[in-house]
Amino acid sequence: SWPVMDAGSRWIVAAADGKVVFVNDGCDDKCSTGTCGCGSGFGNYVRLEHADGKTTTYGHMMKGSLTVSLNSTVKCGQHLGKVGSSGNSTGPHLHFGVSLNGAMVEPSLFLAQR
Repeated sequence: SWPVMDAGSRWIVAAADGKVVFVNDGCDDKCSTGTCGCGSGFGNYVRLEHADGKTTTYGHMMKGSLTVSLNSTVKCGQHLGKVGSSGNSTGPHLHFGVSLNGAMVEPSLFLAQR
């Protein structure tokens, strides 16, 4: 919710060990219209590449909250940043996406393999 975000929000953590292959920060994190567009629609986001070739994307994060940098390695459960409402968003939430070779993969299948 907006009050929780304003109070410091919730941490977003890595779903699995991986390498940071993309970061975007600096987008306004108060989008409520769904049309703020910054960061290719994901706003402030982190993308990780995993040993099995899959990537995970963590989007709509709070501006300035990202705790990782490009090419760093992360462990499962490590803080990546905080929930926000940046990019094409209408309220604070995490957009979690999984892909393999550019095709989306059902996230629950990715998590079940961990």
